[in-house]
Formats: sequence, structure tokens, C-alpha cells
Amino acid sequence: MPDPVVLYTRYYEECLEGFPASIEFIDQLSAVNLPVEPLRLPGLPTIPVPIYLAGFFVDWRLRPSEGVKAYMISEQVIDRWEEKGYPKPFISPSTIDWPTGNYLIHFATYASGCSHRDLKYFHEHRDAVINQFLDLTDFTDEAKRFVKTKAFKWHRYLLPGGWEEV
Repeated sequence: MPDPVVLYTRYYEECLEGFPASIEFIDQLSAVNLPVEPLRLPGLPTIPVPIYLAGFFVDWRLRPSEGVKAYMISEQVIDRWEEKGYPKPFISPSTIDWPTGNYLIHFATYASGCSHRDLKYFHEHRDAVINQFLDLTDFTDEAKRFVKTKAFKWHRYLLPGGWEEV
């Protein structure tokens, strides 16, 4: 079977159409399965499901320009969590940047071979994890509401086949 990165690159447009850009948590089939299947199109090799990351995008252009970098949000949250005595449940957030100026802050990864234990933990504690994260940020109440009600979901990660529009 060809390398998935080669397939995502060669059949990028087909992947954009064949794999949803995001998946709502309510549509998740189980703690360890998302409602997405490998892409099977006539005359093409089977294209495996890409990585999906559970998190939300931050438009960095809308953040205060005080020299703050995207990864600093995650670092700040972890520092504040440690200061509070490591309350559980908690998942350390990670950050991935997009060239569009957006950053994805994420807590869980759905991919071939990923840890079912981690996915189950995230699934069981998802609401508490995002609430704890947001309580430890300097986000406005409006931004926190937006993250919880609109932005927090599974997001497709097709890189490096091409940059996705967010």
C-alpha cells in the first residue's frame, strides 16, 4: 500500500471532498471510532482515514499582539493547572499552527494505531477537560461560550498534502 502522505498529496482534492473537515462529538460512534471510512473511488487506491484532532481553532489575528505566541496559551494553562494542584480530569493541550493565521489547540488524536485508552479517557471526560482548560485561560466569557458551543470538535488534519482552509 502506498504511503498515506503520498496518497493525500496526489489525491488532495478527492480527500477534501471525501473526508469531512470536522466531526461533531455527538456524531461520534463510540469512544474509539469516528463516523468516517477509508476513501474508495473507482480506479484509485484505497485512501486511509486521515488524522482527526479534537480541539478548536484560534484566529491568532484576533488575539492581543503583546508578543504572545500560540503555544503560550497551552503553556500558561499547564502552569496554572500545576499551581492549582493538578486537578483531574485534565489533558495537556497541544498547538498546531496553520499558515492562514489560525492555530488548532487540541487534546486528543484519532489516527490509525492511536491509543484507545487515551481516546476513552477523552471521550469520558471531554466536557470536564474543556471546562477546566477554559477556566485556566484569559479568554473572554463570549470566547469561552463560542469554543464550547461551536468550535470544539474533531478537525481533519490532512497535512502535509496541502494546506487546508479553515
